Amino acid sequence: MKFEEAAILMQCHCPGLPGTEDPRITKAVRMAEKDPALQGDLARQRAADERRIAEIRQIAPPGPLVEKIAEAHAAGERPLAGKGALLQPVVLAIVIGALVLLGWAGWTLWDRSQSFPGKDSVMRMVEVNDDEATPAQMELKKEPAGALEDWFFDKGFEDYFLPAGFEKYEAAGARLFKQDGEPVAQVAIADPGMVFYSFKADDFGVTLPANDEWRLFKDGDWIAAVQRHGEDCFMVAFRGSWGEMEAFLKAKR
Repeated sequence: MKFEEAAILMQCHCPGLPGTEDPRITKAVRMAEKDPALQGDLARQRAADERRIAEIRQIAPPGPLVEKIAEAHAAGERPLAGKGALLQPVVLAIVIGALVLLGWAGWTLWDRSQSFPGKDSVMRMVEVNDDEATPAQMELKKEPAGALEDWFFDKGFEDYFLPAGFEKYEAAGARLFKQDGEPVAQVAIADPGMVFYSFKADDFGVTLPANDEWRLFKDGDWIAAVQRHGEDCFMVAFRGSWGEMEAFLKAKR
């Protein structure tokens, strides 16, 4: 198994659900336990899982339900069959607990399917839209986003990249900024609130299969989608919902 594949698959590891894990995920976890470059990420992932499990275990059933369970136990009620058994407090408590655990497991697996190495760095690029006066820092540009390659080249950034379908969007402003000492090309689109980013994957530790599906994430009011193309990464972000971003990307296919 290759390093990049293990880095992605290990994020799908979900402890506490024996028999549900793909053998490839198990193999990726074993590889991560032995690889110094992945051990830290795996340890942080496991710590987060333990915190979630502890939070779930602290969920207490309502007082009346506890009392009914105690009363039923003390009275030694005769076990019921069929629907009557399903409505017993003890059974209901077990069912509710199982549903909570299944919901947590499903959410965890879904969240990790959208996770990837370098995601924290990419999220910080989106956060500058709120933390900094971005429009004031940009140079006014009234031309298609795809025509800015020479402008970024003159700024010292030779790797400006836009996927097919994004070149014709009208730019309103552009700038080249540094994050952790590495360059990021940022373009504000005339369509209010939409922002494009172009950067090198290796500069920010982004590990994604080349030309893979879009990876979406939320950061406050912002929804963003990132995709890798060879050595380059492209990201689009705007204020909106998950569904709005999915519809936007679907229209680009």
